[in-house]
Formats: sequence, structure tokens, C-alpha cells
Amino acid sequence: MLKVQYERTFDDYVDFAFHRSRGLSSFRQVVLQRRCVILFGFGATAAALAYLVSSPFAIALAAVLAVAGGVFWVLIPKIVWKQVAAAVRSNVAELGYETTTVELALTEETLVMVTDAMRVEVPWDRMKSVEVVGDCTYINMVAGMAAVVVRDGFEEERDYFAVQKFALRKLDGEFPRND
Repeated sequence: MLKVQYERTFDDYVDFAFHRSRGLSSFRQVVLQRRCVILFGFGATAAALAYLVSSPFAIALAAVLAVAGGVFWVLIPKIVWKQVAAAVRSNVAELGYETTTVELALTEETLVMVTDAMRVEVPWDRMKSVEVVGDCTYINMVAGMAAVVVRDGFEEERDYFAVQKFALRKLDGEFPRND
């Protein structure tokens, strides 16, 4: 059995929520939808203006609209991401997440996670996956829950790597390379 204790902060929750949001197909769909609206709106307006009004001013205005559409095409993912970031921070704050101490107990059969607000025990065969993202290891459980294991939260770095190695072994994860 491996038993460890570490601190998890508000920002750790936010980083995890950002990580989850990036992978959602709904984020990509919103970006694509907004890009299509931009393309159609600016493109159709520029084309109609250039076609229907053949003055040099109208053609110049159409060119400006086409360039503006191209700029927005490039900026849309950043704009949408800022909106997602604001929503994620707001939702995490609303849920009342703050710095908390987490105790993990990992056995060959189960993972037990205890915080001041909950106790969760999940058999390894009911776990979904493990992801190593930078200095965080996300052990994904059922129903969207996850053990957010953060390297900076441990007093001893070797404890973090022991948890990471244990979870990767149990869930057939890919061990990160130190390239």
C-alpha cells in the first residue's frame, strides 16, 4: 500500500478544468461555428460590395472587410478560449474549491481519496485513465471525477512520482519521458 498526503489549491482545480475543457468537442464546435459565421458574414459582405458597387472605394472597403474577416478567423480560438477561461474560473469559484489537504491510499485493488469534504474509494478496474500533464497527474475515475495529483503539493517529490508510477502501472498508462 502507498499512502501519501499533499496540498491541492484553487489554481490546481482551475488547471484541471481547463485541461478537461480543451479536450471537449463542444469547444471545437463553438470555434468552428463562429469561424463559419465570420467567414460567411465578412466574405459575403465583401463579395457583394465588390460585385454590386464597382467604385474604387467599394472595392477598397471590400478588401478591408476581407482582411478583417481573416484577422477574426485567426483570433476566434483565442477569443473563445478567454470566454471559456472566465467561465471555468467562475464555476470553480462557485463550487467553493479552495486549498485542501488530500490523502491518497493506493492499494492493488483500490484508490482511496480523502479530503475535508469527501471520501472516495474506487476499484482500479472502474477507473478510466491516467494522464500526465506537466507537473500534474490526473487519475480519471467514473462519473467525471478525478484525483488531481500535483507535484508542487508534495513535501517530498519522490512521493509524487511514486503515486504517478503506481497509477500508470495500474491503468496501463504511458510513462512520461524526461526529454
